[in-house]
Amino acid sequence: MKKIQMLPLAAMISGLLVGCGGGSSSGGGGNSTPSTPKYTWQILSLNSVERSSVGNGCSIIAQDKFDATGTKVIAAYKATANFNILFHDKNGVITKRNQADANGRFVINSADVPNGGYVSLEEIDGSIQGTQDVYMFTVAKDLLSNMTLNVRQHSSTYSCYKGEQSPQVAVNPNAAVKVDQVDANTRYYQSSYIDNSTNGKTVGAGIPVNSELPSSNNVLVTLFDAYSGGETRDLSRYVVMDSSYVYNSAQGNGSKSGVPTDQNLLKFGFTATGLTLNSGSKIDVEIDNEIYTWQPIYESGQTYSVVDGSSDIDKWSFDIEATTDTNSGNWSAKIYAPVDKNGTSVVLPTLNPFTASITTSGCSADYCLSADGYSASDFQLQRTHLRSSNNNTRNFYQTIFASPNKDQVLMKSTDEVLNIDNSKDRLEVSLAQLDTRKASQVKQFFAHNINLSF
Repeated sequence: MKKIQMLPLAAMISGLLVGCGGGSSSGGGGNSTPSTPKYTWQILSLNSVERSSVGNGCSIIAQDKFDATGTKVIAAYKATANFNILFHDKNGVITKRNQADANGRFVINSADVPNGGYVSLEEIDGSIQGTQDVYMFTVAKDLLSNMTLNVRQHSSTYSCYKGEQSPQVAVNPNAAVKVDQVDANTRYYQSSYIDNSTNGKTVGAGIPVNSELPSSNNVLVTLFDAYSGGETRDLSRYVVMDSSYVYNSAQGNGSKSGVPTDQNLLKFGFTATGLTLNSGSKIDVEIDNEIYTWQPIYESGQTYSVVDGSSDIDKWSFDIEATTDTNSGNWSAKIYAPVDKNGTSVVLPTLNPFTASITTSGCSADYCLSADGYSASDFQLQRTHLRSSNNNTRNFYQTIFASPNKDQVLMKSTDEVLNIDNSKDRLEVSLAQLDTRKASQVKQFFAHNINLSF
């Protein structure tokens, strides 16, 4: 949901490194009192339905982007069947099998989870010749927290989940703003609307905005003195305008014009050692609790602009997508870092080419991860994700969040026995550098690494 996007602005720095080997949402946050706390997992089933059929007060997550008519939404329902909640010991052996209550909730008493153990949401899907697909989401005991999770299978018997309804927002192609042309050197005017939705134009009139009409949120326009090959550089001015500045360009030129400013705008350098930045890298800003794009970041060594003084901007954050340089091979990175008004440098720990397989050798469980290419002590969280065809019979997927461990054990299922084929199965390891005592950072790692559809 939209508010999740605010988490990068929590003044945090975390590097998420993902390697793929083999053959191919909420986290802890320092819960220390009481010594055996309880956590609630709310289990939901998401379903695409007509907006008109969703009852008053029932939660609507978002529009269904795959619906051509634009009338369907993703609604949430309280899931009560077709899954298990499992407690595992440190070797992945099941010690207890549980179910949610009639409202799709399950209260986890951490005292009932073995020391060094895990809690899993297991879904068994379908049956062909006595075998079934297994989808398992697992959290180590020391990372437990209140969570909301969704399952794949939907039942018409599920009642709706009460909660917020996502508004129906339809971008109008005629939504536009205009700004005063205060500098002849300006080459591009970038508009940014909520949720990092950007557009733009090479002149200051009729700048398209990815907004509804009438608009309901602020619009940020950033001006650039260099524009070539679709890349905007040298941010020189900016202006934040409220929703009343957005007009229908098909009906005229609008009555209000923004006035860009360069007051207190300073430029510094961004350096990312050992990384090649992807096209999605940028600086995000928060304005009135919504997220906007300030400027794109294309490569290490690029200068960026920042306001050193009072402004309408509340918070700043680098949002960097990158891959490691060739010496460390097949790692990718997702980095959030607070914007520093004196220049920001990002340095990753030493990484080597990623290798991984599933093994039984020297393993305390039936199966364990055997990985290399990183030092576990350099990180605080690890996500291990296995997608196995179970020797070409059925899917057997596991996602495990735990402390970094190159020998992470895999969890046992209530129904199927894992049958590994390292030449065909897909294995991923994600790692994070963060403060596990800060729930917002842990949640961010979970949010970016839970594959909702496996």
